[in-house]
Amino acid sequence: MAANPFVAPSLDIRPNQQQYLVKGGLQGLIATNVTYQIGVAVESNDQQALFQLNPYNTFRTDEAYAFGNSFEWLYEDVQRYGGYFALQWEPKEAISFRTSWQFDQYSTASDNPAWNLPNYQGEVALSLEFLENWRLTSELYVIGEREDLNSIVVGATVPIPGQGEPFQLEPILDLNLGVEYQWTPQWSFFLQGRNLSNQNYTFFAQYPAQGAQLLGGARYRFDW
Repeated sequence: MAANPFVAPSLDIRPNQQQYLVKGGLQGLIATNVTYQIGVAVESNDQQALFQLNPYNTFRTDEAYAFGNSFEWLYEDVQRYGGYFALQWEPKEAISFRTSWQFDQYSTASDNPAWNLPNYQGEVALSLEFLENWRLTSELYVIGEREDLNSIVVGATVPIPGQGEPFQLEPILDLNLGVEYQWTPQWSFFLQGRNLSNQNYTFFAQYPAQGAQLLGGARYRFDW
């Protein structure tokens, strides 16, 4: 899981201990140009740090991160049961296709959700070179629902861990497309479309991603 840049500056830092991690699986060739990986994993962590939305504090008006817009670390004993699958296909030197998926189930010592951890995530990528100087790339990223907690602190009281209203962050579907023209060995021109599904998804609560974006430009490769 990616690091969260929106954590509050006052964090309780504790050591994490991985009790065990057991993996098993297979990898090999389906054909001369098709490789695969498939497997399962069981993992146990004591005091694993999970991101959780900080309470909206109506009393702490002096702190900019007290308005339900920052995150804390909630420490929890977490067990993970997962499976993964990956496939790569390269029928020709100019064509490459890959996909990878991971599916996880979590259990915690407190029976609370494993906050902000998705049950599945995956990617699909395609790269295609055509007409000698042209290259097309495509990536699709998928992340499943995550759970977080909405809570409000009234007055100068101390927040009670786990009290609040659980909510789910919607699944993420992020599609990117790009085309590049290699004019000379040094110069190339490109056009990229980002988040073409135009989904203002929130990887972490309260921070929506920008919708569809279009970027074009030129690259120059220095020959040292």
